[in-house]
Amino acid sequence: MSAETASAPALAAEEQVVAPAKPPSKSPRKSPSRQPSMAQIMESDEFSSYMSGADNLEKHALINGTVMQVDENTGEILVDIGSKSEGIIYKNESGDAPIEVGSTIDVVVIDKENDDGHPVLSKRRADYERLWQDLQAAKDENRNMEAMVSRDVKGGIIVDLGVPAFVPASHVSGRGRSLKQMVGRTVPVRILELNRRKDKVIASHRIAVEEERAQRETEVWGKLEKDKVVEGVVRRITDFGAFVDLGGLDGLLHVREMAWSR
Repeated sequence: MSAETASAPALAAEEQVVAPAKPPSKSPRKSPSRQPSMAQIMESDEFSSYMSGADNLEKHALINGTVMQVDENTGEILVDIGSKSEGIIYKNESGDAPIEVGSTIDVVVIDKENDDGHPVLSKRRADYERLWQDLQAAKDENRNMEAMVSRDVKGGIIVDLGVPAFVPASHVSGRGRSLKQMVGRTVPVRILELNRRKDKVIASHRIAVEEERAQRETEVWGKLEKDKVVEGVVRRITDFGAFVDLGGLDGLLHVREMAWSR
C-alpha cells in the first residue's frame, strides 16, 4: 500500500466538520388569559342574578336553604338561599325542632328584605305548609295516619294530626266504648275532608280500623293451612267453645276439641 493511499482516511477525517449543537427548543410562551373587565362582569347574567337575588324572591314562597349560623344568644338563624344576602330567621319563627348548622331546611319568605338587606324567613310557617301538603297527600292516596285523641267533644272526638281533626261519633270504632275512654290513645284515622281556608279537618277512625282489620285477615288467611299448628290468644269463652285471635282473625275452638290439661 502506498503512503499516499494510507493517508487518505486521515485526510478525510480532518476534512469532517462538526455541526454546531442546536440550542434547546423553547416551548411557546403562553399568553396570559384575559380576565374580564369590571364592566363585563357587571353586565354578565351571573352578576345580575346575584345582585337581584332579593328581587327574585316571592313573598310567601316556600323554598329551601342551608343553615349557615345559629346565634345562641338571640336565637336568630342565617340561611343561605342563593341570594346576595343570607336570609334571617328570627327566634319566634324558628319552629319547635332544633336547627343545626349545615342542615337543609324549608322556609317561607316573609319579607324580601329587612333594614339590613336580609330576606326575612320563617321555618315555623314552612313546617305548617308542609303539614297541610302531607295531609292533602294522605287524603288523595286514601292513606291512614296515626293520631292521638286529645279530647272528647259533643258528637265525637278531636285527634291531633298537627292540626285538630274532628272524628264524628259515628266514625269511632268500638261498640259500647265511651268516647272519654279514647282520650290519650293513639289511633289510626282516615282523612275524609280538608278545608285549608277554614282550618277544618274531618277524619274517620272506623274506616281506618276496618281497612287495617281486612288487611290482617287477608294476611292470616294466606298463612293458614289445614292440619297446621298455630298459636293464638283466647279472647272470649262461651258455652260451646272459645274464640281465639289468630293475629287478626278470630277462630272458633269448639268445646269438643278442647284439651282439659295444661
